[in-house]
Amino acid sequence: MKLPVIIILIILFGGGKNNFSQERWKWEELKHSFSENIYILSAASSNDFWVRNDKGDVIHYRSGKSIRHKTIIPSQQSRLLFESITESNFIAAAMDNQWQNHFYTFNKGVWKKDTLVFRLPIQNFLKVNDNLIYAIGNFGTMLKYSDSRWIEIKTPLKSHINYIDMVSPDEIYLLTKSEGVFRFNGFDFQNIPFEEANKWDITNIKAFGKGNIFVIDGKRKIYKLVNGKFIQDHENKAVFGNVEKTAYYEIVLKTDHHSYLPMQIPAQLRFSNNKSYHKDSILFSAAGGVVYKASVSRENYFSNLNKVFNIKSNDFTFNQIAAIIDLNNDGLQDIMTVNRSTRSSFTFFYNDPKNLFRTEILPPFEIDVNLGPSAAYFDFNNDYYIDFVIITSDTGGISLSVYENNKAGSFFKRKSISLNFDDNLHPPLNLKPVDIDGNGKLDLCITYYYGPMDKPGYEIIVKNSLLNELGEIDTSYKGITKGWNTQSLFADLNNNGINEWIIANKWRKSKLLVRHGDLIIDEAEKRIPNLSLSECAGISAADFDNDGNLDLLTLSDQNFITLYKNNGRGYFNDVTTEFGLNQFNTVDSILSYVSTALGDFNNDGYTDIFISHLHPVNRKNLLLINVDGKYFVDKTGEMQITSPVLHYSVAADIDNDGDIDIFSFGANDYALWINNLNDNNFIKIKPNGVISNSDGWGAKVWIYESGHINEHDFLRGYKQIGTEIFGYSSSKGYIAHFGVDSSKLYDVKIKFYGGKEKILYKLKPGMTYSVDELGGLFAFLYKLPGITLMVLKSNEIQLYIVTTLIAFFSLYFGTRNGLKKYKWDTSLLLGFVSTSITLYWLLIILTNNSNLFFTKYVLPLSAAIMGIMIPNLVFYWITRNHGKTKSVEILKDELFFELLQFSHGEWALSNLNSLQLLFENPPDNLTGSRYIETLNERYKTFIEMVVPRLNVIINLSAAIGIKDELVQQWKHSLNLLIRIKDWQNTGFYTELAGGVIKIKDSLSSLKRYVYINYSCNPVEVIKNTCSSLNNIIEEHSVQVSRNKYYDGEKGVLIRNYELADVLDNCIRNSIKALIGNEQKEIEIRVYRVAPKICIDVIDNGYGLNENEFEKVFESGYSGKASTGYGLFNSREVLKKYGGRIFVKFSRQSEKTVFTIELNEGILN
Repeated sequence: MKLPVIIILIILFGGGKNNFSQERWKWEELKHSFSENIYILSAASSNDFWVRNDKGDVIHYRSGKSIRHKTIIPSQQSRLLFESITESNFIAAAMDNQWQNHFYTFNKGVWKKDTLVFRLPIQNFLKVNDNLIYAIGNFGTMLKYSDSRWIEIKTPLKSHINYIDMVSPDEIYLLTKSEGVFRFNGFDFQNIPFEEANKWDITNIKAFGKGNIFVIDGKRKIYKLVNGKFIQDHENKAVFGNVEKTAYYEIVLKTDHHSYLPMQIPAQLRFSNNKSYHKDSILFSAAGGVVYKASVSRENYFSNLNKVFNIKSNDFTFNQIAAIIDLNNDGLQDIMTVNRSTRSSFTFFYNDPKNLFRTEILPPFEIDVNLGPSAAYFDFNNDYYIDFVIITSDTGGISLSVYENNKAGSFFKRKSISLNFDDNLHPPLNLKPVDIDGNGKLDLCITYYYGPMDKPGYEIIVKNSLLNELGEIDTSYKGITKGWNTQSLFADLNNNGINEWIIANKWRKSKLLVRHGDLIIDEAEKRIPNLSLSECAGISAADFDNDGNLDLLTLSDQNFITLYKNNGRGYFNDVTTEFGLNQFNTVDSILSYVSTALGDFNNDGYTDIFISHLHPVNRKNLLLINVDGKYFVDKTGEMQITSPVLHYSVAADIDNDGDIDIFSFGANDYALWINNLNDNNFIKIKPNGVISNSDGWGAKVWIYESGHINEHDFLRGYKQIGTEIFGYSSSKGYIAHFGVDSSKLYDVKIKFYGGKEKILYKLKPGMTYSVDELGGLFAFLYKLPGITLMVLKSNEIQLYIVTTLIAFFSLYFGTRNGLKKYKWDTSLLLGFVSTSITLYWLLIILTNNSNLFFTKYVLPLSAAIMGIMIPNLVFYWITRNHGKTKSVEILKDELFFELLQFSHGEWALSNLNSLQLLFENPPDNLTGSRYIETLNERYKTFIEMVVPRLNVIINLSAAIGIKDELVQQWKHSLNLLIRIKDWQNTGFYTELAGGVIKIKDSLSSLKRYVYINYSCNPVEVIKNTCSSLNNIIEEHSVQVSRNKYYDGEKGVLIRNYELADVLDNCIRNSIKALIGNEQKEIEIRVYRVAPKICIDVIDNGYGLNENEFEKVFESGYSGKASTGYGLFNSREVLKKYGGRIFVKFSRQSEKTVFTIELNEGILN
């Protein structure tokens, strides 16, 4: 015999214009079950009904007894169909192996076979009344049973008839496989057209009276009968139900009373058939002979749906800690449990409203690691995500493991805080969050049951720093809190804005610590009359009578349940008997595992009590409903929450439907008690602290009928966040849940722990309200330091900052080196820097989700460093190997420009000439003469300025491959001049003068050798340039003349192609200046003004103003639609060769003369 199983589910069913009323159904498995699969045939009540089995035996169940009537249907026949004529009379059809149907009747316990054997299979029956039953089948078959005989009805149908249903006896609908829908009035058939040519099976019909008839096809398309035609309907998707959800599947059930009922059937139940015996009562048959009774209920109930929601525990596992809390800030309550078996582990059940709970089990700890017995769930780092701290014991001792939320609902271990002090080898028993110093950051209270040497324990505080770090241990409270402590509770009992500290104690009296300035005094015996020694397992504070004061509830060995009523000033009276709780205080109330979960389980506005007590002999659950704040009644059985009984429990709105559910946990099992209240009689308040702690811990919340804020007579509830949690094993979210009247509006006052008050007016029930202590810019500014600290505390951010700084300094020193050593220009510098930065950030983005340290951090940093290091290395290599890798042409260019600078720099040749003169003309008497002083000055200039330039010229000459004897002679003469230190010995002067002469001769020889390659004949260049411009000259009808004004051939010091570029630019500019003139003339003159060769380009164009003589050579300056760079580049080219270009003369519309002045060169 199975125990009763009650499964309660709320039905909220509606669609389009056919909204169904809300019903709450109770599902009860009947105590009597059959030993075989059965199908219900008829029912008078849940204690009197008829069933049949797969063979066709008919069984009558009544008052706990069953009478079986053996069938006469041969076992070879199959596809049995039954229909009831009356409550105890039935007809049956069965098909043989030739597809023929045989008919049978069962009347008053007697079977009889009908003479009719029909040629085709029968699919279904429809009972119209006790004297008329229709049968349908394949290939348009239709029969009727009337006056105890079968008659075939001729139909116009050729295809199979799938289904038959009726609105009234003269309005019957036949659904076919491929011919649509026919209406039958008892005599004639009418085909009902569809708005589209529907070729699919029509599989089901729902008729809600003549105006609301719907059919559905094999593609799940729904059609509605409108004006004699079926048109597709998109508004009434709920009509046919059969939608499977997580915990249930929806159906629309047609009962024997010809009414339709929307129902949600528990997902774990699969029914064979059903029969109604009352409009609100139905029997369902299920596999294995089980029968369920479904009936409408007016009260709420609980259903254990842990397996449906995939909340499953492993065998041989003790689930010792649990929290119902929003782990990922999606607004839904998740579940986390701490499990102990061979190895400890964490299990997370993430709430997903569209699917089952998603389970994530973290890898188990090592075998020597023990977790618990307690954990605290709170936002210790003020980032508005729940973190947690858990007691951990291993071979290294006892510590607190601090786990931080990664803002996705998963956790990583932030740190460990050692508790190995005071020679206490016992782990703590309890952890509770508390803002002990009122600084807006939650600290952690640690309760020790045992102290050192098994002596009484004490309380210590782990302080939270300004940097949101748990770490500093405050032991200053050990003395006043000494005792066999089981739990600390912090609550404002005397309404003065300061929390009192209540400590539940075993073997000694519990403590009530009250702060008076800097003093903390235990006033328990003063404030709680007749306080006695008790085995107190824990304590909770809640306003049980809605008077605005927190009362105290304790569980202990001596009295089991004790309720202390607060008088508003923090003084208490024992009202256990007055509230009817003394009836549960049996003599044998030894506490083993016990826990309390508080909540308004029926949303009537008063706090109820749920207790799970795993007594060694009499284990039980207790659901005690608070009646108007005056007394409690036991509703455990009625609300069907009797079993299983597990070690611990915690209550919260797990499925976010507005009622309080219960999660129980313990050895090898979970129970997820889902409350089926599902109404809008609730308001939930979630305080979010800014000045005070982010969780809203310690905030006080009052709810009043709207328009009566602060009026005591209209107070409908009061809570202080965090005071309802009992014991050491369970935690829940920081939300205030109030049961209210859904037809009224409410005002709510919230006083945050930091003192800030907020008032919300005219709140509508059925909603959750999130209330921020500060809003807008003020909240942002207040949070900014904390946010910054949080960002900087992240290991990931810290590593990114380090790598970014390293990358920055690498770029800084790399660019500095490039600018200083290799003379990078701006565009080159920006190119290298932008490439490095782009690579760095691109790789950071691409590798952000990598778990590999090298990939995530080292690779982007290496790319940034290499982006600036490689250019430096390349330039270093080029510079270092410059002399080896330069081409001869480049070296010749360098030698040429060195000779040009040396020769045309007056100071260098002047220095050599003065030394030569001084060496050739020494005075007869050096004493008292300024000769030596002058010689020293000239020699110093020679050594410091001339010799380095000469060495460069010598080295370049050697690299190019100038005749070795010339280079050696040059070096010899230079070394001779460098070595002489004694100017008093005039015998060397002649040799020194010769050395200077040789240096000058070597320079002349070298210049001739080099200058030949950098000289050209200007006349030839002018001729060739004009020839190349002949087309444009002719196009503009310009007369060009060329004149030379010196004898013989003279060269100029410039390469021919560079001079050609300069001339080309000048001639083109002249042609542009001539545009618009009738007479267009250009003259090019070449003449010598020693030691220079000049070229004049003369035109009779529009000319220049005097203030433009220099502007035309500026970069970007343009007078006539040119680039503005031609003359600028020409001047720069000529500068290289010691030449120049300038405007010699210009008079508008008369003549302009551009003069190119060059040094004489050397021609072959």
